[in-house]
Amino acid sequence: MGFPPAEVAAGVARVLADSDLPARIEDVGDRRIVRVAGATITIAPLPADRATHTLFGPRTLLVIDGDGPTAERLRAAIRLAFLRVTG
Repeated sequence: MGFPPAEVAAGVARVLADSDLPARIEDVGDRRIVRVAGATITIAPLPADRATHTLFGPRTLLVIDGDGPTAERLRAAIRLAFLRVTG
């Protein structure tokens, strides 16, 4: 994503607040890990070896792990939240 990690974390927090899903948030080094029923969201700076052709900076790695309705709902809501930001 072409947003700083802190901005992505804030956007994910807004999505979680709007969804009324209880979440456990852990900061592990430069990563933020959010655990929600049936899903794990990891937000971290994009590793340097993956940022070879950066069009937008800074870059953030956002991974949503999980199957089922909660994970799918979060994927859709986070996608929509950042599409609105970018226009």
